Amino acid sequence: MDRKKKSGWEFIKKRLAQEKELQKYSPISSFLTKPETISKNIPKTVLEPTSSSDRIKNIMTSEPPSVDSECCNSLAVIENIISDAESDTNIEPSSKHPEHGWPKTGSSDWVHLSRNLSIHEKSASHAAAFKEWKEFDLRLLSNRTIDAENQRAIDREITHWRSVLERIVSIIQFLSSQSLAFRGASEKLYEHNNGNFLKLIELFAKFDPVMAKHISCIINKDTRPHYLSNVIQNEIISLITNKIRNVLLNLIKSAKYYSIILDCTPDISHVEQMSIIIRFVAKQENSNEFEVREHFLGFLPVYDTSGEGLTTTIFEELAKLDIPIENMRGQGYDNGANMKGKRAGVQNRILSVNPRAFFVPCSAHTLNLVVNDAASASGESWGFFQAVQKIYTFFSSSTYRWDVLKKYVTSLTVKSVSDTRWESRIEAVKPLRYQLGEIYDALLEISNDKKKDHVTQHEARSLAISIADFRFICSVVIWYDILSKVNVVSKMLQNPKLNLLECKSMLRETVAFFNQYRSEGGFATVLQEATGIASEVEVEPIVRANAIARIRRKKRTFDYECEDEPISDPKDRFKVDFFYFIIDTAINSTTERFQLLESHCSMFEFLYDIYSLKGRAKEEIMKSCKDLHIALTHSESMDTDAIELCDELINLATLLSSSQTPIQCINYIVKADLESLFPNVLVVLRILMTLPVSVASGERSFSKLKIIKNYLRSTMSQERLVGLATISIESELSASIKYNELIDEFARVKARKVPFL
Repeated sequence: MDRKKKSGWEFIKKRLAQEKELQKYSPISSFLTKPETISKNIPKTVLEPTSSSDRIKNIMTSEPPSVDSECCNSLAVIENIISDAESDTNIEPSSKHPEHGWPKTGSSDWVHLSRNLSIHEKSASHAAAFKEWKEFDLRLLSNRTIDAENQRAIDREITHWRSVLERIVSIIQFLSSQSLAFRGASEKLYEHNNGNFLKLIELFAKFDPVMAKHISCIINKDTRPHYLSNVIQNEIISLITNKIRNVLLNLIKSAKYYSIILDCTPDISHVEQMSIIIRFVAKQENSNEFEVREHFLGFLPVYDTSGEGLTTTIFEELAKLDIPIENMRGQGYDNGANMKGKRAGVQNRILSVNPRAFFVPCSAHTLNLVVNDAASASGESWGFFQAVQKIYTFFSSSTYRWDVLKKYVTSLTVKSVSDTRWESRIEAVKPLRYQLGEIYDALLEISNDKKKDHVTQHEARSLAISIADFRFICSVVIWYDILSKVNVVSKMLQNPKLNLLECKSMLRETVAFFNQYRSEGGFATVLQEATGIASEVEVEPIVRANAIARIRRKKRTFDYECEDEPISDPKDRFKVDFFYFIIDTAINSTTERFQLLESHCSMFEFLYDIYSLKGRAKEEIMKSCKDLHIALTHSESMDTDAIELCDELINLATLLSSSQTPIQCINYIVKADLESLFPNVLVVLRILMTLPVSVASGERSFSKLKIIKNYLRSTMSQERLVGLATISIESELSASIKYNELIDEFARVKARKVPFL
């Protein structure tokens, strides 16, 4: 009890000493206990004085109250009041010492914390501070702060520079997608021959106020950075290329299985460039359907063109792009020895690392070699194409001769014979097939022109005599029929969405055409069509024998040594030695060169028409599934399970209402949300559609290479070449890039002299 009395009186002294200052704050004093409540238990001498000094003096000299129950209750009340006053003292900082305020220094009175917070929220200082904060918040929202004008100036500058960079990026994107040159002889604005890039900048400035202001600042030297240099061009080209490549890599990783298509060609600076194309099955962006896609990843300079050197380059690039070699399921190359070699070729070296990367030679190249074999099999065929090339060379070497030709030939003109694309020689043979009479008349006019020299007249006369021959006319008809069929198939084989079975069916149709054409009826049709053409040039429809050297006869010792009786009839000899021989060579070459394609088709053939599996025995389906399971298993990794695949195929066949292609089956399963029921079917169908048919996409990339890196731009760096080619080839992905994201990335790459963010 003594401790309580002592503690109470000490608090009373402290409370009375601070009363004067506490009375300034009416909100706090309203929460204090009324004075009459205190006066009941406090000596009268303590309450009578009016000044604080008198009160303290009386308290020091007065006697403490008696200890009874009433006094204890009064002291408890006083302690509560003083505790409140003490809390108020902590809450409300002194005007002389504001740093002692409770909001700044904190409070350890956890028991009364909730009440103290409530009291503080109703205090005058809190109301004043809250009012000031709300006013500041409103100024922030309405941009009426002190630094608002500076911030608006910064925002205007950022908006200006972002607008300028948007236009620069747009120009770079346009020039790159169209494979146009950027730079000229000069690097300055408004100078002659300063390149397409600066000319487009000048063109924008005529109609665009943003670019006009920017160029005005550059000319007046109001700004140092202009972002029109070739260094900035390379940076923006690199950023766009990286954006495109990241999109492609994400698609490849989501697809998992892929095939690689490679082809090589030298550029204008004699550097061997290898084109990398990736083929995979991916979902379309605007729909829930899957499709086969082939995308360009870049050019790689190759300094070792052996199989080992090419394989090392491929592995390094795949590791750099973080594309696992274990997920490769197909290889597509041309028929070069360093690519398709069975021992040291690229395909064999990759198969040694990943046996599931099936090698499929380019069908278009293989078909081209078939035609090459047929043309090279007969000397007369080789001479025929030489004669066709001579006709083109004769007319194209002189403008006068070309004008004479155009006077007679109005629709089709003679074309050069391609050295590599044999199937494209149809364009050189076609004018002779349908306008041989007009070409003959043009040659006769030149040969009879007395104003020309004798050499020109003799050459024109010799060509006219060579084409006015029934054997030559028959050769034109035969080769036109063969090349027209091969050309159609070759064009269809270049479709990236083609699968192996469709390719196989086209080749079978081609072989069937050759077998049907190689007959007496086919030869009779050739003679009939040749006769109609011969009438235009007034040539007798008779196959005459070629002038050949007389064979020296040898003396024979025995009578049984005799030669095969030669064919005496020139027409029959032409039919056997030319017509049949060419077609037989084409048939044999097709059968031999497409054996590997046939083996791959036989392994996946049962998947091309799942609907037809209804009528097949389960044992037969299981055998095909086991063969495929073995082919798709490497070490402990396997792509599918034979037993589960067999059951899934049988169940899926019952759900299909008609025959569907593999890609249609994939879309049917996905749309019906049946992926969990047919996981093995989805895997094998995606692998099937991933296998390449031709390397036409690689050939198309070389067309861009020839345009971008020409003799005027032969010193272009490899990085710029790859960037420009990627933007040009993948123009659809380039057009989908958002400028704001690209500008943000441009600003984050390194510190810039002007603000973009």
